[in-house]
Amino acid sequence: MVLFTALTFMAILCVACNGDNGNGEEETLITKILPVGRTYWDEDTKELWLAHSGTGAAFTFVGRKLDITFVGNQTSASNSNARVAVYVEGIRTADILMDRKERKITVFNVTEEFSTPINVQIIKLSESQDSLVGIKEIVVTAVSDYGIKPAVIKPRKIEIIGDSITAGYGIDDIGNKQVYKTATEDITKTYAYKTAVALGADYSIVCYSGIGVISNYGTQSNGDKNNPGGVMPIIYDKIGSRTNPSGETFPGGVTPLSLTWDFTKFQPALIVINLGTNDREYIRWSGNAHSTERGNEFVAGYVAFLKDIRTKNPNAKLLCTINLMEANDIWPLVQRAVEDYQTDTGEGDSNITAFRLPAQNTSWNSTIGAQNIGTDWHPLENSNATAAIALVTEIERFMNWTKNANVLEEEETLFAGDMVR
Repeated sequence: MVLFTALTFMAILCVACNGDNGNGEEETLITKILPVGRTYWDEDTKELWLAHSGTGAAFTFVGRKLDITFVGNQTSASNSNARVAVYVEGIRTADILMDRKERKITVFNVTEEFSTPINVQIIKLSESQDSLVGIKEIVVTAVSDYGIKPAVIKPRKIEIIGDSITAGYGIDDIGNKQVYKTATEDITKTYAYKTAVALGADYSIVCYSGIGVISNYGTQSNGDKNNPGGVMPIIYDKIGSRTNPSGETFPGGVTPLSLTWDFTKFQPALIVINLGTNDREYIRWSGNAHSTERGNEFVAGYVAFLKDIRTKNPNAKLLCTINLMEANDIWPLVQRAVEDYQTDTGEGDSNITAFRLPAQNTSWNSTIGAQNIGTDWHPLENSNATAAIALVTEIERFMNWTKNANVLEEEETLFAGDMVR
């Protein structure tokens, strides 16, 4: 009888279900949360779907319990399950792989209800081309009528365009002991996410492993470009890439690659472009025999892409960077591309700049018997922290912004030592 009496005074708010807010307006999940990044809202299922690394949602709630239900259709391939995390007041309270079609997670559960709104972030940790996940339902059990409200939009906005380095490929595989899988990807440990957080900015991250400007990773046996139809300038305006295995789609069979992003939804003040590492193999195929000709081709392709970015983001400043995986021979080409873009457009140093990131730290304590690297020689979190610190400093100069001094304190200790756990 006591339990029944308590429950009669408990309001259970389900924001994924259709309802009326009392003003004749429909309330759904999308009206109660702030989508993060290039998300896809399916009107039929009333689900928010996530493809790109770092996409998700942010909101506040008041209640005793918070349950979130995720859906996905990538359940058979163990190396390609979507990885998603939930943060409550900045603490990761859930980290799951979508190894089945639906997962309901309790991320907050207390006896007494807090009167102060609690901050929640949902972040997709793995990348687009190997995984999709949808937010089906958010349920708050509460006494108060606060319910769920969208997070406040931040005044600063950043977009970061990149490849596997930006996606956090293999970042949790310390010592390069495993093959690639989504379980070892974590966008929150990358320079990209750390930079956005340190600067207090809302972000959009567009990244695909193996992607380049004119050629993706690898070359054909005759030295031709690898998948030139899938390079970043061609799919930059999409909500996501194709997924592996083929058949991974949003509800109704819609593919992320078939959906064009509406750039008016997110106009960044700054766009960071970190591309060129995967073009290197094509540019330097057969030693130096083709490097000059192909280097010129890369510069021309990069300039054309910068012009396209400018068309879609007319007010953004552009920062072009490279080098975490020691692409020293591509760095001069990036510099040339920036110079050629300035010559062609008349834009000066106040609108576009080139900045070289520090190379990853591959040293390791010899007693560990492993390299200080992730899967396939990708940088670990400590090298990403080093890059974030350097990049934030450059952005402060370039944008006249000031970082949150407290945010990067932990990063200082990360890059000071090896990633021993």
